[in-house]
Amino acid sequence: VEHYKDAIERDPENLETHNAIGQCYTFLKLPTRALEHFQFAYTRAPSLSGLENNLAIALHDTGQSLAALHLLNQAVSKNPGNLRTHSNRLLTAHYCSTISPDELFRMHLEAAQAIESSVENFFNDYPQSRDTQRKIKVGFVSPDSRSHPVGFFLLPLFENRNTKKNI
Repeated sequence: VEHYKDAIERDPENLETHNAIGQCYTFLKLPTRALEHFQFAYTRAPSLSGLENNLAIALHDTGQSLAALHLLNQAVSKNPGNLRTHSNRLLTAHYCSTISPDELFRMHLEAAQAIESSVENFFNDYPQSRDTQRKIKVGFVSPDSRSHPVGFFLLPLFENRNTKKNI
């Protein structure tokens, strides 16, 4: 953070540096400070790569989930293939009491479509056995499995799964 502060002192209008120090403050769980830098950069260059998403996270982290959701909706409209933005939008939408279950479901479907589109070419030639008695291998993949509440909640499930029994 100190290096970014020095860089901003030398060039207060360097918007990438404001974005970068905002990301540092987000990582350090200082969302109000992050928000100041993201807003500074966003008012000057709203199309700066990743800035809309970063600003939305800071807004959400400061309790402004509806404003964050508005930004994330814009970001998804501009770049529907950005999976991180879809993920942040879904998380934020769960904090907005004005979002109906139908609207939330629609957002999930949009995110699923984006995910499917990003991986559809990877699985075209996978040979699948039609044997109904075969043992199925299941993999669990998530960016939230390391240091995130989702991973902590799922840990007992993984630890106690039955790898021997055919269901």
